[in-house]
This record gives sequence, structure tokens and C-alpha cells, in this order.
Amino acid sequence: MRDMSLYTRVTAALAPLSGLNMINPEVLANACARGTEIHKLCDAVIEGFGTPEVHDDWRGYLNSFLLFEQGKKFMRKPPRLFCDKYMITGEIDGLYKDGDEIILFDLKTPLRESKTWCLQLSAYWHLCKVNDIKVEKIIAVKLDKNGKPPKIFEYKIDFEAYVECLNVYNRFFKNKGTYEELDLL
Repeated sequence: MRDMSLYTRVTAALAPLSGLNMINPEVLANACARGTEIHKLCDAVIEGFGTPEVHDDWRGYLNSFLLFEQGKKFMRKPPRLFCDKYMITGEIDGLYKDGDEIILFDLKTPLRESKTWCLQLSAYWHLCKVNDIKVEKIIAVKLDKNGKPPKIFEYKIDFEAYVECLNVYNRFFKNKGTYEELDLL
């Protein structure tokens, strides 16, 4: 078992850039709770447990995910991934096959795209790479709260930019207690 305290979560290094510290803490806590529940519901669908009962406030997000998952060949989600070189860790939302390509996806529930999503997914791509999972594409799947088809954001992998952010985080923010580590926003 690895000592998690030695590793930086992928999202922690991006927190200073995300603007999350400017959001009302109660609103942020509600968004985090929503994201956690939506992810659990989507995992249940992917794992073949059928469509679970869902709170009315979250039904649209689940319906949006159900539109996304149609025809996808989902792969088993790996456990938390680690990179000893950069001392980072992360848990990906999922993988699916599209022909011969493996697509890494991250589910999102905010109203707008974040500029940090590309970097987060690039770091997840790197974690997959060092753990022998060959990913060809990275996408963010912004689920629609009203149940409409999700918006798909495909990104160019830019792990070097993530490393730059990680270096700044390690130098100026790590262990300062300024930002919460939120995986689901």
C-alpha cells in the first residue's frame, strides 16, 4: 500500500488555477456532493447494474450520461493510478474502446468548461501511460443537467503544461492548506 501523503493528487496541482477558491464554500460543497453522486450513478450504469433510482435534481445528468454511453465499449476502470517520477496520483472516470483506440474520459457537471480540464486529462493520460494503459484520445464529457446530450470536449494531450503547473504548485502551494483537493469538479 502506498503512502498517499507522499503523492499529489492531479487535481490539487490545478486548484490554484481553477478559480474554485473564489466560489462560495457552500456552493462548492454542494457541487462536490453532486459530482460525487453523479459519478456513482454513472459507474453503476457502466458496471452493468442497470439504471439506478436517482434524485430528481440529478435525473437530467444521468439521462445525459445514458445518451453518452450508448454503443460504447467500456473497459474496466483501473484502481487509483500512481506515477513515482512526478509523485502524482489520480483516479480516472473511465475508458472505452472506439475501434482500436482507447479513449480516456472524465465526467463533468459544471455549467461551463474549465481551462484546467485539458491539463487534468493530460495528467490522467500520463498516469495511464506509466501504468501500461495505451490511451489515444482524452475527452471531457460535460453532462447536461436537463438530460440533453452531453457536450464533448476533445483535447490535445499536453502533459508538459501540466508538469509546469505541478512545479509551481509544489513550490508555492503544496502543504500550505490553501486549496482543497477536489477530484470531481
